[in-house]
Amino acid sequence: MKRHSLLVSVCAGLMLLAVIALFTLSPRERDHLQAIDQTLDAFHQAAADAHLETYFGLLTDDARFLGTDAAERWSKAEFLAYAVERGAFDEAPAWIYTPTARHIALGPAARTAWFDEVLTHDRYGTLRGSGVLTRNTGTDWKIAQYNLTFLVPNDRAQAVVDAISPPSPPGRGVGGEGRPEATEPSQ
Repeated sequence: MKRHSLLVSVCAGLMLLAVIALFTLSPRERDHLQAIDQTLDAFHQAAADAHLETYFGLLTDDARFLGTDAAERWSKAEFLAYAVERGAFDEAPAWIYTPTARHIALGPAARTAWFDEVLTHDRYGTLRGSGVLTRNTGTDWKIAQYNLTFLVPNDRAQAVVDAISPPSPPGRGVGGEGRPEATEPSQ
């Protein structure tokens, strides 16, 4: 019971610190956080509305997009080519990811910001987007990196790993799990 009380006290203390921190932000920091929030919302809205120019215009010229597939590590130009080739923005809706929670951290001098957000999608369920934004002037923030990932509950992780892992080549692994065979330590 003491452990539970300690945990509750620690959580309450952290929540109080978070509320205090929110109110101790300078007006300029609040402006940047609001601008970042609006940039990310505009990014998702442009995708939903199939506004190709707006969507890709919110990325820096040297942006990277990391998709849910291991092969999806694209420059802005590669990601644009992928979207055009697939006709993703030919008609609305294109990609609909709805943010349900978002956390933003500002870097020194408010030139860089890191974020993570929880998203919902009709087919994929709950996902996480995370990344980095940069600012050149004023409150004009652009996305320098966006990483989209599936969220897997820990109790289902092994089933997902098993489903996406390639089969082990013959003679490799123990019990078909793809792990190297155990060997005796050399002396």
